[in-house]
Amino acid sequence: MMTFSITEISLLAIAYLFILFAIAWSVEKGWVSSKIIHHPLTYVLSLGVFTSAWAYYGVIDLAFQFGYGSLAYYLGASALFL
Repeated sequence: MMTFSITEISLLAIAYLFILFAIAWSVEKGWVSSKIIHHPLTYVLSLGVFTSAWAYYGVIDLAFQFGYGSLAYYLGASALFL
């Protein structure tokens, strides 16, 4: 069984956040082509990050509290992109 120490997990989390920041910064500076920024795949991937983060942190608790009413979250996010 593979185990990680708290130091390794912390370093991975910091590296991940640094990579996200570097990507956002390079887009803000104009180093990434507008063709890539406005490509539909970019929107699909950003929606995946958005929904997966909230599914882990928020919607699980909403489903516990409100049952099927929590599906409104996913319907709203889907309608946003339609």
